[in-house]
Amino acid sequence: SSLSRRVLIKGQLKVSDPRLQSRIGYQFKQYELLQLALTHRSVSHKYNYERLEFLGDALLGMIIANYLYHAYPHENEGRLTRMRATLVRQEALGKIANDLKLSQSLILSTGELKSGGHHRESILADTVEAIIGAIYTETRDLPLLESIVLKWYEIGRASCRERVS
Repeated sequence: SSLSRRVLIKGQLKVSDPRLQSRIGYQFKQYELLQLALTHRSVSHKYNYERLEFLGDALLGMIIANYLYHAYPHENEGRLTRMRATLVRQEALGKIANDLKLSQSLILSTGELKSGGHHRESILADTVEAIIGAIYTETRDLPLLESIVLKWYEIGRASCRERVS
């Protein structure tokens, strides 16, 4: 079961999927940042992904805006805004989460697991943003983060450019 993939060790939840960091495209030095990015508020009101999600949301918007600005030099602001909205909306982030197989690694309360939280698109999208925030928090390396995030958009069936056309 999904619950058996999580192990409580000295008060810390440990994710047992060693391939997750490989799928993300980044190896955390501070593994607890990845744990935090995967921890839903139903597990802990103090130790959860919400602050990382806040940061990741802003970073994602900037990364996608920068990509679109340079990839589409002749598009007007209105069209670029609509394209960005398409790429950062919950549905697009849910697809990225599925490509990364994040549902296998989410840290959720028993109640949230039973209600299907590991497949809920809003939780998956929030987790993608939290992982972005976690990578940036550890590295403070915007070019590295940008390359990781843009690779995620290329993992799926269509490249970033095709998804917004």
